This record gives sequence, C-alpha cells and structure tokens, in this order.
Amino acid sequence: MMVMCIRKHCYCSEFSTLQDAPERCCINETQLPETEMTRQTARTNDAALAAFIAKKAEIDAMLARLQDFSEDHFGADPERLNWGDVGSLEYQAHLLKQISDFAFGEGEHAA
Repeated sequence: MMVMCIRKHCYCSEFSTLQDAPERCCINETQLPETEMTRQTARTNDAALAAFIAKKAEIDAMLARLQDFSEDHFGADPERLNWGDVGSLEYQAHLLKQISDFAFGEGEHAA
C-alpha cells in the first residue's frame, strides 16, 4: 500500500509505509493515508479557498470604493445638502452597521 502526504505543500510526497515517512512529515501528525475521501476533501477545500480569495478581493474593492466615496463626503454638495442626503447617509450607515455587527458578533449577532 502506498501512503501519500495529505498536504500538497509538504516536501515529502510518497512513502511505502507510515514508518518510511520522515519524522518531520505532516503525515506523522495525522497518521492518515490518502483516500478518495481525502482527495475529494482537498479538491473541495481548494475550490473553497479560491472562492474565498475571490470574494475577499471583491469586498476589498468595495471597501476601497466606499473609502473614496467617504473622502468625497459621499458625493454630497455642501451648498445643496438637504435632509434627503442625511437620510441616504443614515441608510448606508444602517447597512454597514449590519455588516459590522455580523462580522464582529455584535448587536443582534451577539452571543
């Protein structure tokens, strides 16, 4: 039976038995031979990681745009500012508070 390291980034890759694995190999930490399930899990985790990184980049871009918009006073003209502008800003603050509360486990998301 061939035993494979379950972490692709590990410098050790294949061994005849667990005893042949180098002492510092991650397989000695888990003592699990690779199976179809671990290969499938690795593919799923790789896909999840790629999706997570893509979504994080999307959020980072939105945050950068919001920061620029904030520095421009949310597009409000001080000479023409009215209560509609205040209401719009209040609504945006409400939505951002929902996100912040969710992210930090605060408000209605507090444990």
